[in-house]
Amino acid sequence: MVTAYDAPSGRLADAAGVDIVLVGDSAAMVVLGYDSTVPATMDEMLMLTRAVTRGAHRPLVVADMPFGSFQISDEEALANAIRFVKTPVRTASSSKAADRRSHARALSSEQAFR
Repeated sequence: MVTAYDAPSGRLADAAGVDIVLVGDSAAMVVLGYDSTVPATMDEMLMLTRAVTRGAHRPLVVADMPFGSFQISDEEALANAIRFVKTPVRTASSSKAADRRSHARALSSEQAFR
């Protein structure tokens, strides 16, 4: 697994044979210039994820859900995870919510994506 934030990095990971590419919320600091990961928004993470997947065609692209996008409720976590799934990219919502069992159950529920 490697981290990428843009299409050229996604292309390099693809060419190197990497199986999983992470679009981490660390992009908030590395790319967007914030002092921490907290200010990253869903729209910013979706934009970065789309950019990476335009370069990485073969690997699974996994994206972090930013702070505040899953902590409020299971319903909000699910709604935001669905935004990633509905984005025209091959992504899986990240496991940052996995440390909260109820969110993990909601996000992994077969019913969630019907």
